[in-house]
Amino acid sequence: MMNSDKAVEYFQSLNPSLFDVLDRFEVRQTKPDEDSKVQLIVEIWLRVLLDEEEDLRRLHLTFFGVRDLKFQAQGLVKGFELSIRSIKDYQWEGLRYEVHDKESLTPLSFYCWRFEADLITL
Repeated sequence: MMNSDKAVEYFQSLNPSLFDVLDRFEVRQTKPDEDSKVQLIVEIWLRVLLDEEEDLRRLHLTFFGVRDLKFQAQGLVKGFELSIRSIKDYQWEGLRYEVHDKESLTPLSFYCWRFEADLITL
């Protein structure tokens, strides 16, 4: 059985299902140095579909050490609901979380080492 995970619990406490429109999707990689390898980082910004002019909140997610990234989108991406679950008990080297779109309306999936979630008001 999976242990509870503070990062996943915090993500869930932000009511992520409310933020169902993809506002921004960025992928970048870090520069390697002597002590570390190149790392893929994915940033996702989500907003509320209704009242977007009045609701200035954004759910900002940053994923570090991303592997096996799959993403396909056409036009406005709405109905977007991310699922993040801990896979620490699997003991996969360098991977602790599995991320995917719950509804599969926009195919998105990947694994990552760590993630951060923030609620930001513009």
